[in-house]
Amino acid sequence: MLTLNVIEIHDKSAKLSNLSLKTNQSQNAINISYDTQKQTVSLTFPEELPTRSKVALHLEFTGILTDQMCATDARRVFPSWDEPAIKATFDITLIIPSELTALINMNVISENPHNGGKKCVKFATTTIMSTYYQLIAFIVGDLVYVETSTTGLHNGGKPVWVLFGIPYPLQKCDMVAIPDFEAGAMENWGLITYRTTAILFDPKASDAKFKQCIAYTVLMEGFQRGLQLDALRSSHPIEVPVNDPSEIHQIFDAISYFKDASVIRMLSNFIGENIILAGIRRYLKRHEYSNASTDDLWKALTEESGIDVGQFMKGWTKVVGYPVLTVTEPSHDTIHINTKYY
Repeated sequence: MLTLNVIEIHDKSAKLSNLSLKTNQSQNAINISYDTQKQTVSLTFPEELPTRSKVALHLEFTGILTDQMCATDARRVFPSWDEPAIKATFDITLIIPSELTALINMNVISENPHNGGKKCVKFATTTIMSTYYQLIAFIVGDLVYVETSTTGLHNGGKPVWVLFGIPYPLQKCDMVAIPDFEAGAMENWGLITYRTTAILFDPKASDAKFKQCIAYTVLMEGFQRGLQLDALRSSHPIEVPVNDPSEIHQIFDAISYFKDASVIRMLSNFIGENIILAGIRRYLKRHEYSNASTDDLWKALTEESGIDVGQFMKGWTKVVGYPVLTVTEPSHDTIHINTKYY
């Protein structure tokens, strides 16, 4: 039996082929059952396959495409193992109306006419990635664009280096403004999406405050809203366990988006900007194309700084509230510091 994540998808048929054998042998599912609470579909086949067999699963299914795949909504688009720990490469082909444009995370490798005034757009194989939380993305629409590129990127030219001294690994990066976009922005790899007001700016017509908002969306910094929320009894630590997909949206708030930015900025001031950048480079290279935890980041920063960063940060990321220091000077050579947590 195989179990995959799905929501509001109807699997019409399933066939499993054993690619480890010289002869082409396949079997059809004898039962397809759903667990709406766990958001899964289970496919039962008549015969078990040997351990470590290489197989191909062919699914025919129907569903209605969702507007977004964040955070666990890729399972609304196609059956998958929609968890961050499970990664794969993806070969995607979209059949769309011929007058429209299709985009995914990767570059187009072919585009051919299809029946009924449509076209078939095939994309390059993705790098290894998760479906989970804003990675796989499709866009189909009547799009216009402006474009630039580096010179001779893959023919001896200068590569693009994105943050932390790591070459950008994809063939392209699209940034798309969407009029009815729910979030401010989504950092889908190679296909970053924005609310129109969060990316489009006309220096001749737009108010300067919108330029500030665009910069704010990109930088994700600021802490005033975080202070207000973190002072409430209903607040939560930056780092919290998630036991169910429905819990994820509950922690997308000012604590996650503002307090953590302020805490990282504080840590940068404490151990030094060059050290924190070197630590993040070490962390990213060590865990590229794989999963990592908060402790992995603290370990890399500890190795660069010689300071036990994990112990230092525990009180900031795993504890609700923030400290307020009150400094008094009872005499010219004495100061008193009182700490109170809110």
